[in-house]
Amino acid sequence: MNDLPKTPEVPPVSPGKKAINTGTVELLTGALFRTIFGKGIHVPIKMSGVLDLDVLVRENDVFVNANQVLVELPQLSIWRLVVAYQGRPVLELGRGVRKKMHVHHGALLFALLRIWRDKHRAAKVYALKERAKDRAALRDSPPAPTAAAESEVS
Repeated sequence: MNDLPKTPEVPPVSPGKKAINTGTVELLTGALFRTIFGKGIHVPIKMSGVLDLDVLVRENDVFVNANQVLVELPQLSIWRLVVAYQGRPVLELGRGVRKKMHVHHGALLFALLRIWRDKHRAAKVYALKERAKDRAALRDSPPAPTAAAESEVS
């Protein structure tokens, strides 16, 4: 009755095999990127109200210009990752960075202040739009009947 083929069983992984480490993955992806994109690649990633990123991959450097995103990454030994806010580097990770991570405190403070300010501006704009909708709804609604109008009808 059941004509569906049986799915093959997956053999268990033997404990003697080595897992691929991040250094190997970095090396392979670096070779792949250099082969496909010789001069680098720029990828803008935008999702309205959620995410606004500009990713630039050039040789072994990855630049992430993030306007509204925080990124958590593992230790990198081959790649160098720079997280920037509006073109200013805020955080550097990976190859060639002392102690594997460097935070640009001034740029970070500037970024946090701008994010905080933009959040409050957006909240004000939203409140103003809501008030305008309420005023428009009141203006467009028919006037409420008054006592004098009710006495004329009766």
